[in-house]
Amino acid sequence: KSGRSNHQASSHVQSQVGGVASMPGSDKPQWWWRFGGFKTIGLSALGVLLVLNLAFPYANRANNAPSSSSSSSSSFTRVRRDFTDDSGDYDVVNEMGIVTYPNYTWKYEEEEDSRRYSYSTPSTPVEAYTTSFHAQSRKNWENDPNGPFYYKGKYHLFMQYNPYGWSWGNMHWYHVISEDLLHWEHLPIALKPDEEYDCGGIFSGSATIVNDVPILTYSVECNEVMVNAIPSNLSDPYLVHWEKPSYNPIITKPTLSRPPTIYSKDFRDPTEGYLGKSDGLWRMVIGCEKGLCLYKSKDFQDWVLTGILWPSTHGFYECPDIFPIPGTDKWLLKGSAQNQEWWILGTYTEVPGLHNVDRFTSLTGDILEENRRLDMGYFYASKTFFDPKIKMRVLFGWIPYHCPGTDWSGIQSLPRVIAMDPHRDNEIITPPYPSIA
Repeated sequence: KSGRSNHQASSHVQSQVGGVASMPGSDKPQWWWRFGGFKTIGLSALGVLLVLNLAFPYANRANNAPSSSSSSSSSFTRVRRDFTDDSGDYDVVNEMGIVTYPNYTWKYEEEEDSRRYSYSTPSTPVEAYTTSFHAQSRKNWENDPNGPFYYKGKYHLFMQYNPYGWSWGNMHWYHVISEDLLHWEHLPIALKPDEEYDCGGIFSGSATIVNDVPILTYSVECNEVMVNAIPSNLSDPYLVHWEKPSYNPIITKPTLSRPPTIYSKDFRDPTEGYLGKSDGLWRMVIGCEKGLCLYKSKDFQDWVLTGILWPSTHGFYECPDIFPIPGTDKWLLKGSAQNQEWWILGTYTEVPGLHNVDRFTSLTGDILEENRRLDMGYFYASKTFFDPKIKMRVLFGWIPYHCPGTDWSGIQSLPRVIAMDPHRDNEIITPPYPSIA
């Protein structure tokens, strides 16, 4: 054994330096083996490159922006983020294929682990790409439109917002106001996760005028509760500051132990409240695991789960909306799913009583069934409100978009109105807001 090994090793060394014409046990010439060696080296190098690419899949993403050797306005800083493959709200834009950054959530606590780093965008926005008439934060990430309403001569609009960067995470509510829905004034952040029940972030919600007081109702990242916020000073025409009353939270996620037995893993995105004509009770719809849950209340603080207003047959419906079409006896019910906005038309029947669920009867099938969408493009998580100036329902939607090299992601759509199609039964139209058209 020892002699054979030494002979083979000696012969191999000789063949590599040209001492013999062929490898031992082979009739192939020396050049063939040398060529084969080059092939092996080449394939090994290619393998190393592939491994490096898998280990650092986001390195090329930074190439979309100026290098660190360019001007100071194009400098990049590293930030810590937690990489995740989980499906969720922040997967939407990636599935649409128009955003050039990975899925990740913000790390609230600092901890050393093997998580990857990625690059943030430049600290100075590229003004050439900033919109002029869309509602948009000055910088950083924004998504769902929240809580639009008209109050004492001003339109208010809030939106999901990350004040720390242009990626999803750290959800707050950004606040803008306007007098014509085209020219927007930026106000300080309205809501931030500063209470224990906010558990991770301020998620989507709506606004309702209750006894001439605007109330913001929002969900939270951990999907556990609903919360009210009210203006700190009603005499402030801008309603800059908001506070969370001590009676919060107003609703807790349904569990198997509380009747009706509707367990819900996902529980978020409350609609605007609407007042019953038959019993004077407030209604609110919230997205839950089995469909759209209907709640009722006497005072907008203590709420009772009545049951499922509309069942879900296609997964969880985010950002639901329900409202009557002005001037008609028909109601529109909307749910966000599969990166699109799906709607159906129907009739709404109130069932009086705090514990009784109302009935929505569809005239156009089920959500997702007949391809009824509010928009065929990149348009998601829409929200509407009733505009008393034009007496129509006004629609906003999130347009998920990021311009490489800028420090902002996402804008709000231009406002539209929702009306019945005058030429087709049970169909709607969404033309631009009158001041735009």
